[in-house]
Parts: sequence; structure tokens; C-alpha cells
Amino acid sequence: MQVQGGASSHEFEIRADEYEENRHYFIAQYFRDNYNKALSTLPVVNSNVKIIRLEVWRTNVGAAVTQNRNILALTDLGERTPSNSRVVGSGGAMPSNTSNNLLELINTSAVRSINSVTGYMQGLVMTSGEDYEKIESARRLESSEYTLNSQLGFISLRQALNNDEVLAVAFEYTYNGKTYQVGEFSTDGIDAPQALIVKLLKGTATSPQTALWDLM
Repeated sequence: MQVQGGASSHEFEIRADEYEENRHYFIAQYFRDNYNKALSTLPVVNSNVKIIRLEVWRTNVGAAVTQNRNILALTDLGERTPSNSRVVGSGGAMPSNTSNNLLELINTSAVRSINSVTGYMQGLVMTSGEDYEKIESARRLESSEYTLNSQLGFISLRQALNNDEVLAVAFEYTYNGKTYQVGEFSTDGIDAPQALIVKLLKGTATSPQTALWDLM
């Protein structure tokens, strides 16, 4: 740190265990994997991605608001290298709803009712907190409650999450002229109280052994 004019200077360190947790998240493993490459040519960001639409959902604390929806958030949605052994990647490099066969394994009509999600997902050998989270009346964040880096694919929340809170997204982006989508938007014609299927970024199981850990 240098004060203008060179009046004083101060060196400081930030240790790895002092990281600002539960605020900053990549929205897919692809963006984490390509982060260093994208920044290797600064000041030019080496990324052909442009995120054009995003909805962010978190556990609602307090009274319900107008932007509440039931959601089923899936860890492996949009991932070409899924963490669950039953989910098989399709080989496409870019995150999308067809990056793997997850949405083929799940009968979407069976999970629209939030009350039937747990039993159905357990029948698919999916673990709550790791493979999925179901949230009743999740709150959609206003754009003023987070910032998005549309080229590097990460968000920063204005307010940190508690350990027992869930964070999920749906997003749409362009890459080399082609449009991709991950998750379902509240404007996609799926009316409340039917649950939206979205991408899980943070579950209630916060362990370095989970695939979600690398997104923080």
C-alpha cells in the first residue's frame, strides 16, 4: 500500500484461511477452470463469453417477498464432468442444460411439486446438500444485491451467506456467436408454485470434499 506522494508505505499479507468466504462464486466449473487463462493477457481479458441474462436465488430469511419461488437446485447441472457417478457428461465443452444427461435422468414433471422432491431424488440416489437442494420460497435477488463479471463468470454478493443458506442461479450467455442456457428462468413459462430447476452454487454441506467447494 502506497500513499499518493510517497509519504508512507505499509506491507501486509492476507493468509489463505482469511479468505472472504460465502460471498464470491463462479457460476460453473468451466469459469473456474478458465479463470487464469482468461487473465493471462491483461489488460485484455481472453474470454469469448458474454453472460447476457442471470437470475440469482438464495434462501429467504424473514417474510416472503414478491420474488419468491420454489426451486430445485442441482450441483451437476451444466457440468461436462459431473460429480455424481450416475450422471454422464455429453462431451461438450461449454456449460449448458445438455452438458450431461442429468435432465434426462430426472422426470421434470415429478419434481415440480416441492413436496415430492426429496423422495424422488433419493430414489435416484442423489444426496441432499451435495447433489441437490430443494428450497421452498427461495428469494430472487435484485441486481443491486450482487455484481456479475459477465466475461469471467463469477458473482459477488453484497451480503455474505450463512453456512446453512443455499445459493443458486440460472444464466444465459453467448460464446462465439452461439447462445447457451443453464437452468430455468422465472420467465420461462413455469408458473408458481411449480419448482424451477436451477444450478446449485452453494449447498448446506460446506466441505472441501464436495464439488461445490471449488466454486467459492
